[in-house]
Amino acid sequence: VVQWGRMKITIRIKPDECISAANCTGVAPKFFKIGDEPYVELLDRSGAVAGTVCTLEVNAEELEALHEAAEACPTRAIEVVEQA
Repeated sequence: VVQWGRMKITIRIKPDECISAANCTGVAPKFFKIGDEPYVELLDRSGAVAGTVCTLEVNAEELEALHEAAEACPTRAIEVVEQA
């Protein structure tokens, strides 16, 4: 059940396209992390590494930050999909 004012989304990192420019970590640091992998990793709500695909609920401000992070990616390696 999605809480009022929140939207369920899926974020995907395309590891073969990510160059770890880290623009996303500057725009939305609570969702993206530079770690040991050669690509950016996603963080879940608890701050734990979630790999390259993560589905979660976000508010409007978080959704805007995620879209900004995707747009800031020089290789367009971030995909934000809003669930119906």
